[in-house]
Amino acid sequence: MTSRERWVVYPLLFLTFGMTMRDKVWPQPHFIANDMTAFGEITAGKIICSQLDVGRATAQRLESIQSECQLLTLSDQHGRNAIRLGSGSNGTGRLELLATDGDVLVALGGDEVGESGRVETFADGGVPQTQLRSTEAGGLVTAIDAEENIWLILGHYADQYGVFAESAEARRRVPLTIPWRFETAVPDKHSADGTSADSGSADSGSADGPIDEEKADEEEESVE
Repeated sequence: MTSRERWVVYPLLFLTFGMTMRDKVWPQPHFIANDMTAFGEITAGKIICSQLDVGRATAQRLESIQSECQLLTLSDQHGRNAIRLGSGSNGTGRLELLATDGDVLVALGGDEVGESGRVETFADGGVPQTQLRSTEAGGLVTAIDAEENIWLILGHYADQYGVFAESAEARRRVPLTIPWRFETAVPDKHSADGTSADSGSADSGSADGPIDEEKADEEEESVE
């Protein structure tokens, strides 16, 4: 190899080595790639992209202006699921607070048909205990025993309101209270100056000052 050829080959060789070792010796402030399937692990201080598709992402802190997903699960410091956010079987949104064993403690979502909201609390084993829901007639609170046999219902149901009891066997709602009926009181007629007629007649005797005792005695003697 001649001296001229060495002056051409060696600089190109060192340039190749430098380009190969650049990202390993000096971290790049910016990384641009069209296909990253060949990389098993990427470490970067900040990633900016228009679209990111991952099968599973693990992060200590995640900040986002808008995120879209079908199911979001939050875990505690021990890795147990604590909160689950997704959609129910009726297609409405559903938020669940979970116990340490994974059972649902509190659920917030829609009713069976997905037309009104409902809040439920559960006992150990996922047995429902209370329900707070809205109906076309008004609000409704339901308390259920541990065996799910007796239901106590308070609120508005269909065209009725009050406290009801319902048995799982009979499936018949029994009213426990008498509906309270009230009528609007008729207002008293008032005079032009804002006082009622009764109050005006009652105060007419004292409008001229104190009562004359002598005159009163004369009236009593004439009556006798």
